[in-house]
Amino acid sequence: MFPMIKTIIKHPWLTGALLAIFALSGTVAHAQYAHNPFFDHTVELWHTYAIEIMNVRLAALAAFDDVPEELLEEAEDLVEEDLPRFKGSLAASDAPLAHALEEALEEVIEVAETDDSDALKEAIARARELTWRADAALVPGEMAARPEFVAAVVAKLVLNDDGVAEAYEDAVEEELWEYPNGWAALQRVRELWQQLRPLASTEQAFEIEDALQRLAELFPSPVPPDLEGADPEAGEDPGRQLVSTLEVVANAYLYPERELGRVADVVTSAVRKAQAAYEAGQVDLAWERVMLADFYYHENLRRLFELIVPDVHGRISEALESLLEGFEEAEADTEEFDGLLAELEQGRTLLGL
Repeated sequence: MFPMIKTIIKHPWLTGALLAIFALSGTVAHAQYAHNPFFDHTVELWHTYAIEIMNVRLAALAAFDDVPEELLEEAEDLVEEDLPRFKGSLAASDAPLAHALEEALEEVIEVAETDDSDALKEAIARARELTWRADAALVPGEMAARPEFVAAVVAKLVLNDDGVAEAYEDAVEEELWEYPNGWAALQRVRELWQQLRPLASTEQAFEIEDALQRLAELFPSPVPPDLEGADPEAGEDPGRQLVSTLEVVANAYLYPERELGRVADVVTSAVRKAQAAYEAGQVDLAWERVMLADFYYHENLRRLFELIVPDVHGRISEALESLLEGFEEAEADTEEFDGLLAELEQGRTLLGL
């Protein structure tokens, strides 16, 4: 008997909690689809999503002639959060392009601090052109054009961290200036939906466009409204309506949390590859892989680990945070990889993953 099942028997209240987690993620029952992009194209999808989020931030900046100081602080994530997600791979593929993109992003941040809106728009245009070149260098065009790949990008832009629903939640709860990023992400989702629209039936198109309209009501403009008393989860229901319908349209699984064992494989593999890259002196590539592991863990595994094995979850979270801080400060410790892998293995054993 799996240790997780023993725990549930010992603590029956966990049954309801687990069912709530699985129902939220669509784990209890789902159809059979032909494609599984989150596992078939994990790294490529990670790179494309990072570049999409980078462009979301750039689009949010471009929506303001006079950029608010609070949004400027968010824009710093272009270099601090977004670029490290793919910088190592891009440098290995096209080092001059990686260097040019980093310089262009730094220029955007510098110009945004001035009052020259024309210069800012020019800097943003240069940066965006380089981001699309980076995407093309990292992801084969044929793969990027597949409906299941586009649908997975949409799903991430709608539901994942930095996407539409999460940006609204953050804006309501504590980070108001995430709101313009949510607005910009929604505009991009609308663009990508047009690529998939010919595949949808009339009923499917109605469901998706209804969900888009409900999301648009939350984001009428890039300027944050008064959100006092607003429901932070208001974007979740239309977001899941959109993604669940899009699964049928694209014939693809778009909720990776349905397969927690495979998610755990992704996280473990990413940490091992990060360790190998770090030991080989490929620091940026190692950083990129740890960021991937951290993202997949916190988006998909965190709730279950935190609920059933909270001590292990705490140690995993601390290890991931420590590694990421180490990369940022150029002081990563190779021994931390071994400790993180041991904790992941322990958690998987206890949960039967």
